[in-house]
Amino acid sequence: CALYLPKKSRYCHFAPVPGYAYCTHHLAARNDDNGKGDRIPCPLDGSHSIFLKDLKKHLKVCPRAKEAAREAALPCFKRNINYCGEEENTDDAVAAATVPTALGAGQSVYGSQAPRTEQQLSATPVARVLELIGRVREAHRLHAAIVASPPPPDEPSTLVESRGKRAEKHHQQHEAMVRALRVLRQGGSTDDTPEVIVELGAGKGGLSAALSEHSPSSSFVLIDWSKPHAAVDPGLRDRGVGCVRYKIDLRHVWLRGVPELQWDADAGEPACIPCDDANRKPVQRRVAVAKHLCGGATDFALQSIVSAGGATGAAMEAIMIATCCHHKCTWGAYVNRPFLQGLGFNEEDFALLTMLSSWATTCKGGGEPSAASSA
Repeated sequence: CALYLPKKSRYCHFAPVPGYAYCTHHLAARNDDNGKGDRIPCPLDGSHSIFLKDLKKHLKVCPRAKEAAREAALPCFKRNINYCGEEENTDDAVAAATVPTALGAGQSVYGSQAPRTEQQLSATPVARVLELIGRVREAHRLHAAIVASPPPPDEPSTLVESRGKRAEKHHQQHEAMVRALRVLRQGGSTDDTPEVIVELGAGKGGLSAALSEHSPSSSFVLIDWSKPHAAVDPGLRDRGVGCVRYKIDLRHVWLRGVPELQWDADAGEPACIPCDDANRKPVQRRVAVAKHLCGGATDFALQSIVSAGGATGAAMEAIMIATCCHHKCTWGAYVNRPFLQGLGFNEEDFALLTMLSSWATTCKGGGEPSAASSA
């Protein structure tokens, strides 16, 4: 392929398309197809492109369309049930009917190759930033005292030689969350109490695997929009641990539609999902956990838990969520907008707050800016 990759200091290694100088991927990205037709991003999945003339045919065979159909057929699917903003028309069929504007030659159709268009903090006046920081500090002074202090963290374990630094980091995080869940259980059921643990945004399911070692009688429901390579599901089943996975976007998750959570056991609640096994004993506890839920995914997870609550009260006996990537939060998905609005923060302030939140990840220990952040 004739495309030079500056970051790798070499040309693309893929073979060019016969009759062209570029490979399939970069030929589409450049939209340089010698007049064979305009290329557009696929309306269902912008990670690939198609010829405009083939749009109608492609929508019938696009893998994303088939995945969306399978997702919509799940009993726990309700479109946009966890979205807190104004009603959006996100039906795939409607979206597919809208033909994107064709791109000119040399213009990228892939988001990964397009220039970033996010608002830059440097474009915001300094006085505006300082004024917002002052309001945040005042709100923190008034309301942070009502938040319970977390238990003191244990001393971090030393690096185990058989594990790499990345694996050891996740191991320490899992152990910390296991301890936190044990604190939530204090005064209630013990670790041997049968329970169903639903992991929202499960990814590979590493947190569920760690919890299964400390809760051998528990079963697990893993929910994520994809199933990554090397997921723990087969390993859990091989050990005799009950495990089921639902491939669904957290935006559309209706927890009362998950049969494994056995909502028919609620006193005074009608059975939402029939139980096939009449002899199955009702689960005593439901627990929701999540690790590294980025941005709005945390809000979708919280909203799904709230929506699952019925006339009997809370849907879960314990909830443990480790948040991530606050700079990816959006005003439409945020679950506690009335609280912020009551403090005088609006949508514009929220967008600026999300940008400021990244400051916590660009500093070394002790608040010293890293080289990358000061460059």
